[in-house]
Amino acid sequence: MLGILVTSYKPHFFLYQDLLLSNLDKNKYKPIFMCSHENHEFVEMIGRNIDNELQYLNVNPGHHDGVFMMNSLASNLFDDCKHILHYHADIWFSQTLIEKTYYNLLNSHYKIASIPRHWLFDDNGKFIDDKTVPFHYDFTIIEKDLFKKCFNVEILDDLKTKAVKNGHPSKQFEPCFYAALEQNDLDFNKDIFYIDDVIKLRKKFGNNPAYYNFFNEDSGIFHYDDEAFNSNNLYNK
Repeated sequence: MLGILVTSYKPHFFLYQDLLLSNLDKNKYKPIFMCSHENHEFVEMIGRNIDNELQYLNVNPGHHDGVFMMNSLASNLFDDCKHILHYHADIWFSQTLIEKTYYNLLNSHYKIASIPRHWLFDDNGKFIDDKTVPFHYDFTIIEKDLFKKCFNVEILDDLKTKAVKNGHPSKQFEPCFYAALEQNDLDFNKDIFYIDDVIKLRKKFGNNPAYYNFFNEDSGIFHYDDEAFNSNNLYNK
């Protein structure tokens, strides 16, 4: 079974995500929504009007720690699953992407399936190790045991210390996640299956980061952001 963890600060995004996942086989897929918004009454109202389970953090620790905390809280909710898909509720894609990606992952040697952060690769498609994850956590499937080891809240302070040593004093989510994956012996060049072509993205964007408001052509994922759109900065943030 594939656990599906959908996270967001904005609870109204779950109305769409509930519809997106409505036709999945509940014997094969287990969706749970997780929210970090401070207005718990509003979150609970949304929860009463959707079919999937919606939980929330009692206290919002901020954007980056919030991502970690939501994953940590959810890690024990998927004990009956072999893998866990995490994605942010502000992305859109075809439901078949979940089924297709999970099928490909199950029939491979990879531990993770995700979207490449193309600016962290060279022109031959090899990961350039700058001590941060080479994939977007916006849509990522991870082996459950690896997920639980990485999102253990008891090691977060240690991961922040390692992130600083790796040259990331911001202690943001990505370098902390990198440290967790590294200490669990992930091979960043061999253990990750990319659902979008690295070389194709590099030819389109070069070394410029691209996050928002464009379609990933291979996966069909569209990640929307108001701030980037309103600033006419369609790709970056």
